Amino acid sequence: MLRKVRFTQGYVHTQLATTLHKYWVARNIIVWLQEDFSSPISQITNLQRCQLLFRALKHDLSKYRWDEAKVFAQNVHKLKQVKYGGEDYQRLLSEVRPALDKHYQRNRHHPEWHANGIADMSFVDKVEMIADWAASCRRNNGGNLQTSLSKNAQRFAISWPEQMRLQTLATQMQG
Repeated sequence: MLRKVRFTQGYVHTQLATTLHKYWVARNIIVWLQEDFSSPISQITNLQRCQLLFRALKHDLSKYRWDEAKVFAQNVHKLKQVKYGGEDYQRLLSEVRPALDKHYQRNRHHPEWHANGIADMSFVDKVEMIADWAASCRRNNGGNLQTSLSKNAQRFAISWPEQMRLQTLATQMQG
């Protein structure tokens, strides 16, 4: 009985946390879209603006699917207790790997979705990815976007010029 209660609490928490995360991603994208796009790296088309607004709405909808939600519900209580990139974080990742793999397969803003990682990502994918990373930092103990950028640069073998472009996006997004 206690296990069912804990799972139900985890499920409700996961759904609420996903909704809040979606809010922060959408907010990050909208804040970024309000930037002054006078620098060459930030000049975007109206089509890209529309694509980003659509991405803000549909971001991470797959997390509401049962095959992802049930795994996250069983482990969500552990997320606040681990530091991104740490040993405990890596252990937690292995526990939720099946749901994560499905999530990555369904959401192109993750480098794992692409055969060549970030190198294959569109500009819109990268903006959504940075918005996602920034929002994720709010959930994790000691979350910090600069640290995430640095760790993910190593994790995904991001070139120096691309790191600088992503850093510019992150800076603009954080206002």
